[in-house]
Amino acid sequence: MKNLNTLFDLLTDWRQLPAYQLERRADIFFALYLEDLLTYCGYFAAGDQLTVIPEFPAKQEHMNLSDRIDYMVASDDKMVYVELKTDNHSIRAEQALYLHKIQKKKLSEVFSDIISIYETTTARAKYRHLIEKLDRWIEYTDARLVKERCRLKEAAIAKIRSVEIVYLLPTPQPIRSEQYEHRCIGFKTLIEMLNLPRYDDDPIARDGLPRLLRYGPSIRSDRFFAKFTPSALSFCADGVFLCRINHLMQDESSDFLSSGCGRNHGSGHRPPCFTATIWRRPV
Repeated sequence: MKNLNTLFDLLTDWRQLPAYQLERRADIFFALYLEDLLTYCGYFAAGDQLTVIPEFPAKQEHMNLSDRIDYMVASDDKMVYVELKTDNHSIRAEQALYLHKIQKKKLSEVFSDIISIYETTTARAKYRHLIEKLDRWIEYTDARLVKERCRLKEAAIAKIRSVEIVYLLPTPQPIRSEQYEHRCIGFKTLIEMLNLPRYDDDPIARDGLPRLLRYGPSIRSDRFFAKFTPSALSFCADGVFLCRINHLMQDESSDFLSSGCGRNHGSGHRPPCFTATIWRRPV
């Protein structure tokens, strides 16, 4: 019988293949917690009614074709474009500049572009579904003529006062130039949120999704150097020792601290929780 562990084990294995694009398969699991994460990080207020659109179309200039932004998340007065990266090496300056241009574009033009694509595309049913999900800002009616079916809700669009670009990526890093400075949320913050008590009974939050958050540097501090197997990297981020390995640091007598961990860290974590080799740095 197949279960979630089988699914995430397969994703974990296949992500290491050269042509496998994890972001395309994993985005739905990030989407489950995206609203919570953006609220947790202060981009939205608790209680905000949010609209989330994956693969949000951003129309190319002079063409009825579009590039895609991983997620558009919006409340009545704020919009955030989210770019998901499962590898920091996939961050590209040209994409960051493109996102900056979209950020600065008038929102009435952004929504008008979607209507323009709807009026000319052969995938009209899908764009109608998109427009219906954007009903806070676009009014749709079943008029006979295609060009009479959509109308912008200018007053609602005018209420959006802020548009931000946020990268969700393994390790936070500066994404800026003289023209822009985009914000970042690291996987460490996502893991921190998923460890809140309200996710205790959520198998994806407690076990599944953390398996996909396994990119990160070797962990270093002033006194220790740790080299981790892939099963440990989900608990490591940004050069910081996390609570799941802290107990290995308690033995001050040994230079070689551990090649594995047999402790049970609570529900959802079966021992051993990870495998690591940790050396004490010379004083």
